[in-house]
Amino acid sequence: MERISFFLARYLVAALTVLGVLAFLAIIFIFRLLGIPLVLWSAVIAVLYSFIAMMVFAMIIKRMETRAFDRLGKRMSKHRNGDHPASRGSLDDLDDAEIDRRLRR
Repeated sequence: MERISFFLARYLVAALTVLGVLAFLAIIFIFRLLGIPLVLWSAVIAVLYSFIAMMVFAMIIKRMETRAFDRLGKRMSKHRNGDHPASRGSLDDLDDAEIDRRLRR
């Protein structure tokens, strides 16, 4: 499933790139028709592209944070359930036979 989504994501990125170029050309054409100077419309396009880049980076960072918190949540649930070695209690609470059995694992 993950492989299929990666395969489709490549085509999505390609389609968005083509749409971005077409939008860029449309903005240039419209500004030319309106008689807006080159310096002004190039500044507007730069601001638009920087805004889009910020949004993309924000989405990437949010996804990375979500994955990190998911991994942290899985680790914490192991502690709560007693599946993690650190949550099994201290060695002071165990007798010698139990300590030997755990060391042999």
